[in-house]
Amino acid sequence: MAIRRNRERLGVKRTSGNDDSKSSPRRESRRRLRQHLLEKLEPRQLLAAGPRLIGVQPNNSELLSNGDVRNVAPRELVFRFQEDQVIDASTLSAIRVTRSGHDGSFSVASAESDFGSNGQVAIRLTAKQIGENLSIAVSRANLGNGVLPTITRSGSAVSVVLNSNATTPTTAQQLVKALNESGASSPVLTARIAGGVATTVLGTINPNAYSPIAVNGTNDLNVPTGHISVGSAPKQNEVTLRFADNLPDDFYRVQIFGFDDAASGIVGLRNSFGDLLTPNDSRSRQESIDFRLDLGPQVVAVVPQPVYRVDGILIQQRDTVVVYFDNDKLLVENDATGKPTRRSAENVDFYQLILTKETVRNTDDVVFKPVSAKYNALANTVTLKFASDIDVLDGSGNASNTWRLRVGTRESMPIAPIASEASA
Repeated sequence: MAIRRNRERLGVKRTSGNDDSKSSPRRESRRRLRQHLLEKLEPRQLLAAGPRLIGVQPNNSELLSNGDVRNVAPRELVFRFQEDQVIDASTLSAIRVTRSGHDGSFSVASAESDFGSNGQVAIRLTAKQIGENLSIAVSRANLGNGVLPTITRSGSAVSVVLNSNATTPTTAQQLVKALNESGASSPVLTARIAGGVATTVLGTINPNAYSPIAVNGTNDLNVPTGHISVGSAPKQNEVTLRFADNLPDDFYRVQIFGFDDAASGIVGLRNSFGDLLTPNDSRSRQESIDFRLDLGPQVVAVVPQPVYRVDGILIQQRDTVVVYFDNDKLLVENDATGKPTRRSAENVDFYQLILTKETVRNTDDVVFKPVSAKYNALANTVTLKFASDIDVLDGSGNASNTWRLRVGTRESMPIAPIASEASA
């Protein structure tokens, strides 16, 4: 009935289906009726959206994920965004790579000390809050048999009293445990063994030589960029970043900012329409990926017969070679008898001083091993002591010998080649 009334209002009369003369007005009336009864849909609009990160790929390998540990240092990183995006090359400074400076944390103050152990152990102290500076004052006292170190705090000043008891002096692992569990220091500070032997005894040396310990600076370093560019069409949604130098062992953070902050020198990443980066986490204004490089220790320098100044006098240690490693700490452990284990960095078998006799063949090489190898966890060096001065080590008295130092393997000398004449 409603349709009939509408037709009557429009002045349309019911006719037979064979009335061709009325077919055109009838079709027009139906069209008008549909327009009248049907609600119009809103026109579809395409909303503007900034670039969204799809993935970061190092060295054409697997995509980088937060918390990854990689054993191969990347030479480049490729950032991929949605396919319909064209990245504005003038905003590529929004991509930043930093490393922790070997303290394993970002934007927080840290410090490392051997607590008077002469490099036998290195203890890393790290503030828990960004921008917080601490001062660690160390003293020693005979607290009694089996008593752990005492810790107090007043504001940003932390006081540590090591037990100097002759029977049960404080060890490095006891100090770390006390700092991490104390109600005074644990809210503001964390401690860990960064290198060396955890059972190293502390508290036997006057703390004035290393106390107070200032935890008041971050070690974060910007990783220098060698080249960064937007891909050519049709890959204008890709950004390639190549590093200026080889990356060392460390913790790394990749950041892509989606905001502008002139005071901090931050420019947000934009597309060609000026739309800012759209982070995958709606609660954040940037993308952030942390990863770690674990490449193994590397030798960075070797100093034969080093010279030291003692009481203003220069003294050369002619029987000594000092091997400097990068900041990757070495493993040091002893067996039940107190001797270095087979895998310890203080195992003398890992260091071979080879007299080459200035020939290219190895059949005349002579190998000398040090009598001791002493690891300094704070400086990350190994000091090698030989049986006598190196220039007379072979007993020939020839001071112009050529030596080669092999580090890191226990391999023996290759077997000399045997000449074999074949019969005709």
